Parts: sequence; C-alpha cells; structure tokens
Amino acid sequence: DRAKEAFQRSHDNNPQWGMPLVHLGDLLLGNGDIVKGTEYLNQALTLQDTLAPEVAQAYSRAAQLFQEQGKLKEAVALFEKALETAPSDLVNLVRIGEIHQQEGNTDAAKACFQEVLIKAPESPYTAGWLQDLFEESHEPDADAFWVRLIEMHPEAAVPWLYHGLTLKRAGEMDRAKEAFQRSHDNNPQW
Repeated sequence: DRAKEAFQRSHDNNPQWGMPLVHLGDLLLGNGDIVKGTEYLNQALTLQDTLAPEVAQAYSRAAQLFQEQGKLKEAVALFEKALETAPSDLVNLVRIGEIHQQEGNTDAAKACFQEVLIKAPESPYTAGWLQDLFEESHEPDADAFWVRLIEMHPEAAVPWLYHGLTLKRAGEMDRAKEAFQRSHDNNPQW
C-alpha cells in the first residue's frame, strides 16, 4: 500500500509523466488486479508512447506470475498484451507457445515457435522447443520447416543445426555433416 501511495503521489506531482503509472499498473497486475493494472498501463502509454517497452515488461512479469500460479488463460492474455505493446519482444510469443504446449495444444505451440523462428532464426531455445514437438508428434515433414527457414535465412546457424539433426535422425549422415559444417561456418563462436 505504501508503494502504491508513493507512485500515486509521484503521478499527482507530475501528471504528464507516465512512469509512475507504469509502476502502479505493474503493482496492481502483480496483485492480480488485471483490469485496474491495465487501465494504469494504458494511461501511461497515452501520456508517453515511448514507455511501451516498460509497459510490455509489466505485462510480461504479471503473465509469468499467473503462469506460475496455473492461471494459464490469464497468462496468455497478458503475454498477448505484452506482445501487442512491444511486437519485437518475441520472448512473449515463446512463452505463449510454452503455455500451449503445457496445455497439450501442440499445433498452437508449433505455430508460435515457428513464428518466432521466422522472425528471429538465431533462437536456439525456441528451435529446441520446436524440434522436441516435432519429435514427440513424429512429424513426417519436420525437416521441411528447417529447409524453409534456411531458404529465408541462409546465414543463420540455428536452422542449419536443426536441419542437420533431422538429417542425422533420418540416417543421412553425409548431408547431416554438411549441414552441421554450414551451421558452424555461419557462427564459429557457437
């Protein structure tokens, strides 16, 4: 309550500054008040649209809390708000995919992970999640995604690595070796 009062006083002292509203919204979201927290965050964005990254982080933090509490519907809604507020912060889309996977909605999870990789192909964490889903569902065309991703981003190392892993599992060792080499050539530090 004291923190809420301090943020409110800060806003009252400078009503054109949106940051106190971000903190109020963050605090309320963290306490489970989605409606009022969202209201404060929207007000902050109205005052200063440059606060979008901070607002997105507030949504994302609250979404993680809801996810940990098993309130997955609320978590997805908040991750979606975070993604809407800061579309380039794809970690929120990864988290939505994780929740879909947790709920057993494999197709939705795959779609999230694929969208992330199309936009950010050097995401080994996301690629690992997607490859696990391909393997669990015995996806016959798993390699087709990696090949398509390579066509879009030939300079990216991660798609080449997972293409190589798929080829290796299929027993195509020479082609797998070429893919692994290309992955290494594209990013020798990895």
